[in-house]
Amino acid sequence: MITALCFIKVSPEAINSAGEQIARISGVRAAYSVTGQIDLVALIEVTSHDDVARVVTDGIGAVPGIVSTETHIAFRTYSREGARRSRSRLLDRRRELVLVVRRRSAVGVVGSGRGALGAEDTEDP
Repeated sequence: MITALCFIKVSPEAINSAGEQIARISGVRAAYSVTGQIDLVALIEVTSHDDVARVVTDGIGAVPGIVSTETHIAFRTYSREGARRSRSRLLDRRRELVLVVRRRSAVGVVGSGRGALGAEDTEDP
């Protein structure tokens, strides 16, 4: 999952409608009105960098009243909620790998070298 923050400047008369429209764009998890140099922040969660580009360019950029955008890709999560979600995804992935290894073992496939989990493949005695 790729998370991005899009900082958005909007013409003053369009802030409310732009925020509502941006919140409905597929890939936008939430849109916030904020104080400071920008007017809105969109939290984007998608599966690829191409999807980030699509959301920002074809989605947010097409909303009437948008003056400019500045997009930042997140590369590390520090929040508790984000860490829980990341840990949950890692556990799900580990479970998938364990099932693959078990299936391989059940059908008699034994490898040499490094296995799916990074451990040496061995045969049971």
